[in-house]
Amino acid sequence: MSSNTDKFNAPVFDKGEGNTNDDFDIVAFNTRFEDYIDEYEKQRKKREEGYLAELEKKANKNMYKQPNSILQMSLGDIIYNLVNRFLGILVSFLTFEPISVTLSKNNNMFFLGIIIIILFLPIYLF
Repeated sequence: MSSNTDKFNAPVFDKGEGNTNDDFDIVAFNTRFEDYIDEYEKQRKKREEGYLAELEKKANKNMYKQPNSILQMSLGDIIYNLVNRFLGILVSFLTFEPISVTLSKNNNMFFLGIIIIILFLPIYLF
C-alpha cells in the first residue's frame, strides 16, 4: 500500500496537495446538490405513491370479497374452516357477544352443526 492512499484506496493528501479552494465553487456545488435532493425527493414520493396505490388496490380487492359459499368449498376448506370457526365461536361466547350475531355470520351455524355431529356421533355409536 502506498503512502498516498488509505485502506479504502482513497487518495490521501498532505497539506498543500490535492484539491484547493481555487478549483471548488461552493455556490455551484450547493445548487447542484439541492437539485439532486429535489430530484431524489420527487422519485421517492413517486415510488411511495405507487406503493400506496398498489396497497390500496389490494385492500379494496380484499375488502369487498364475499366469503365462499359452503357449496363452493372443498373438503379441505371445510375442515380448515371448521377449526377456525370453532375457535371463533368459542371466543365469541367467551366475550359475551350475542348468540344471534355469532351464529349468523360466516356460516357459523353450519360449522357449529358439524361440530355437534362430530362430538355426539361417537357417543351415539358407543
